[in-house]
Amino acid sequence: MPYIGRGLTTGAQYQKLDDIAINNATTFTMSVGSANVSPDQNHLILVVNGVIQEPGTGFTVAGSTCTLASAITTSGHSGLDTIYGVIAGDAAFAAYDSIGANALGVTAGTVTASRAIVPDANKDIASFAYIMWDTSADDLVFVGAAGLDIAGNIDVDGTANLDVVDIDGAVQIDNTVTVGADDAGHDVIFYGNTASSNMTWDTSADDLILNDSTLYINQDDNAGSVLINSEADTAQTFYIDTPANTTGNVIIAHSCDSLTTGSMAYFHSDSDSTATRKLVNIINDNTAATGATCLSIQQDAAAHAMKITQNANDYALEIAGAGNTAYPVFEASGNALTTGSAGYFYSAADRTADFPLVEIQDDNAADGGYGLKVRVDGNGDLIRGMAQGNNTKWVVKNDGSIGIGSSTVSSPAGSLNMLRIQHATGSAGLVLCGNCDARDAWDIQANDDGNLYILRGNTTKVLIEGGDGTVQIPGSLQVTGVLTNTTRIVVQKASTSRIMGVENSHGSAPLGIDIVFGGAEPNNTTQWFVQGRDASADEFKIFSDGSYSQISDISVKENIVI
Repeated sequence: MPYIGRGLTTGAQYQKLDDIAINNATTFTMSVGSANVSPDQNHLILVVNGVIQEPGTGFTVAGSTCTLASAITTSGHSGLDTIYGVIAGDAAFAAYDSIGANALGVTAGTVTASRAIVPDANKDIASFAYIMWDTSADDLVFVGAAGLDIAGNIDVDGTANLDVVDIDGAVQIDNTVTVGADDAGHDVIFYGNTASSNMTWDTSADDLILNDSTLYINQDDNAGSVLINSEADTAQTFYIDTPANTTGNVIIAHSCDSLTTGSMAYFHSDSDSTATRKLVNIINDNTAATGATCLSIQQDAAAHAMKITQNANDYALEIAGAGNTAYPVFEASGNALTTGSAGYFYSAADRTADFPLVEIQDDNAADGGYGLKVRVDGNGDLIRGMAQGNNTKWVVKNDGSIGIGSSTVSSPAGSLNMLRIQHATGSAGLVLCGNCDARDAWDIQANDDGNLYILRGNTTKVLIEGGDGTVQIPGSLQVTGVLTNTTRIVVQKASTSRIMGVENSHGSAPLGIDIVFGGAEPNNTTQWFVQGRDASADEFKIFSDGSYSQISDISVKENIVI
């Protein structure tokens, strides 16, 4: 086999091993002159009981240890078995710790190209550079500053154990690269062209760190760009720690122009936990940030800006304005509206229960608040009630007028009516009823015939004709109470016919008018029961004592008997 040094010779170059001390064993240590030697297995001649042993079969050599195929019982040459050995050649028996000039055939302290190196006492072996074939380890050793400069290729089939590697050129690795061992790793650093820019695997923290660098992923295949398979329980899966952004965005998904049915962001959870939590949580935690909006959505297409699908029996949207004192909890600004609405509530549910589609509740018993405020600065209606087909059934105008059954409510310009109910067409402009189904309560109807009816049980009790103001009372009329003026009943009309008629159509015992002073008995000519007068003066009086006074010059007819 190839070797370094002077070629093998004969004669004095053969060295006998020291006496071999072995007893009932298969291994012994080889030495020459009490110095351990490590000869090549094929350079050792070993004789047992006069029989030369075959290398590799009868014995094997590993460093300074020789292992026999069978156990030997001997003590030197006087035992039951005899054994001795001879090393053939000078290149194999040099001791590691003692190399003499006689053994090498050279002067100590000098270097011969074909020999090993033996420095004298004045030399430090670390200052020399040389290569050595270590037969004990079957290794070629580069000692000191000795280097290996290879212009061609290196083919290493085994494991390369390199303490420090400096590679200036390109490296092609066709198999797995392992740095360290499991649970015993090492830092790995990839430097950039800019100072302090690097990618570091920090083995102490088990973290991959990008220092002053950007992670750029160019994914040209139909596959995910970033996949995080996290087993974290209480820790964050994706965490951005204290970014220094001022005008820039912390997270941005830009120019997603190829989207068809996909989404820019997708959040999904199938947890069955009943614990209170927020799947997406946005917090502005500084009260001084009055210009910050927690969530802003801009929709330039004719589609929903936000859509909420609520499949469970709970709120689809809840707005809690606990800290709001002066501003609306909810605001909808529709400054560009023409035919649309600022708010729209729709339901096609087949509801059999009597529940409102929209409910407004002030749940505080304190006075001062009210449930609904409607303000219209223009001439539009305050409120409209519509039926199927968008037919107006009632309307509240911005002047306070109320139209029932029609939107055509007219009122004088600049008027402010306490209550104005107007109906354009139909049977009644106003109907007030207690129990409208049973029709057993009082009803007030202002019909489009121009008359005003007061009814009970569908029977007219009072009729005020719209043409001349005639009042018809089929029943009796009783006026009670304390009045501030002296006139209880005034019937006034400009007409050539009688203004008032009292008729009792009873066929046998009719009675006329009964005038009673229920609280006093005047019996004088001052208080009168009846007075008649014209535009100029009194004409007659019937006093409380029963006397009669005729003021005119017409003769008084008294005590007429027929």
